[in-house]
Amino acid sequence: MKLATHFPFFFALVFIGLVASCNDRPNDLSSRYYACLDAADSAKAIYDFQKAFEHYYRSLNYTNDTTPRWKAYSTIEMAKIQTRLGDYAGADSILTQTLSYLKDTLYRSNVYAALGNNFSEQHDYVNAKLFMERALALKIDTKDQLLLRNNIGYLYLQAQDYPRALSYYTKLIQTPGLDTLPDCYAKIRDNQATAALYLNHPQTKVWLDKAYRLRDSLGNPLELTASTMHYAAYYLRQGQRDSAAFWAQKAYTYATQLHHPEDRLEALRYLIQALPNAKTKEPMERFLRLSDSMEVVRSKAKVYFTSVIYDASQVRKENERFRSQLQLLFIALGVLLCVGGAYFVYQRLRMRYRVLRATYETELRMSKKLHDELANDMFQTLSFVEQQTPDSPDKDTLLDRLDALYAQTRSLSRSSGVIDTGERFENELKELMAGFSSPHTRVLALDVGAVPWSNFRREAKITLYRVLQELLVNMKKHSAATRVQVRFIPDKRGVTVTYTDNGKGGEVATILKNGLSNAENRIFTLGGSISFDSQPNAGWQCQFRIPKS
Repeated sequence: MKLATHFPFFFALVFIGLVASCNDRPNDLSSRYYACLDAADSAKAIYDFQKAFEHYYRSLNYTNDTTPRWKAYSTIEMAKIQTRLGDYAGADSILTQTLSYLKDTLYRSNVYAALGNNFSEQHDYVNAKLFMERALALKIDTKDQLLLRNNIGYLYLQAQDYPRALSYYTKLIQTPGLDTLPDCYAKIRDNQATAALYLNHPQTKVWLDKAYRLRDSLGNPLELTASTMHYAAYYLRQGQRDSAAFWAQKAYTYATQLHHPEDRLEALRYLIQALPNAKTKEPMERFLRLSDSMEVVRSKAKVYFTSVIYDASQVRKENERFRSQLQLLFIALGVLLCVGGAYFVYQRLRMRYRVLRATYETELRMSKKLHDELANDMFQTLSFVEQQTPDSPDKDTLLDRLDALYAQTRSLSRSSGVIDTGERFENELKELMAGFSSPHTRVLALDVGAVPWSNFRREAKITLYRVLQELLVNMKKHSAATRVQVRFIPDKRGVTVTYTDNGKGGEVATILKNGLSNAENRIFTLGGSISFDSQPNAGWQCQFRIPKS
């Protein structure tokens, strides 16, 4: 019966396992996602931005609705690469889509900042400032706020609004705690000096020196590129062409190391302006070659980005289609297995109850036959004998024996007769136990009324009644007990019945147990249990449990 009980649960577990096998585990997703990020970082380290873009896009295959930060980080990095390589429309599209699902404050700020930089590269300073201010309005840390404010001030520089830029940076440089962030301080001080440069401010050189010395101590080539470029611009305005050429060449070297073609072009512009006309041919040729190659690279990059996104989206669609089909297959298989399991259990239960009901019906037919036929015949025989003459020999003996036979048949009829399993079932039990009480044997029934009999199905009540009846009959025949106690202990799932007597026990217990094989079969058929215990001259104990259903 245990197989039938657990059969549907077994198939449910199989079904869940099959569906779960269609989905990647969280640990697998995490390891694959970060493997893509590592590959992208490695590609960026050697300035292979197209390959980095491809790895970032591939990492999106390992994100889902539960990992919005992963997805946002990858798309922001992709957009930065697109902006750098001139695919401004592509960057705008990706960032706008990211905003549609992103709720995280930090990452929304990063998206707004990336959109602002994207507009800035297109010289759309109005929209650039709009998105940078949106980023600034979110709750972000002090350093990020300072960097965003610096970028907003840089928009004034790009728009050549130098008075406003100088005023802005002069206030920003006074921010409390700025001196604890040397990289931010150097950036803001350098941009302040750049604004002052175009206004011929007397502190320009002092501010440029402060920024350069700090950046040189930090060893940041990217920031040093900006400082050396601004030195070249400063010396050009001062008419010191040799110094301007020196710093322009230094800026070009840094930009070449960093693979920044835009900065290389700007450094070449300063170098061409600083050199005598006779020496400008070679840098001019480099400028033209680099400018042409940048246009080619940007054109190819746009096509490459589009093809990567298209190809990956097609692969993703195919994977999703395959996964959906596989899940439907597993669902159909799971439903089929569950239906099959349910049908199997139904057939087992149906057969079990059919056998049990057949047993009860057989007992009932036997009881009716004994009562209606044998008992009636015996009664007629008694009546016939009573009508005999007083001179008939052995009449009294015959009558006694026939009377005993009649009583025996009546008892047999009662032992297998109809049991009222309705509202009178409690009384049926009490009458049963009272029927085995006598001057020599006292039967105590404890807590029979504490059991909610209406919650038990008919077969369970009949089985309990028959088992208890067999216990009492065997007690009467073999135990010689003078005191019997029957206790009923109800619980949520059924009732436990404990039977104890003070009879002979010992070897008699073996006889009693063997005589209760039918009771055991009844209980096991319903999914219950029964146990026996006895010691010589210490009585007989039995405990059995009947479930409600």
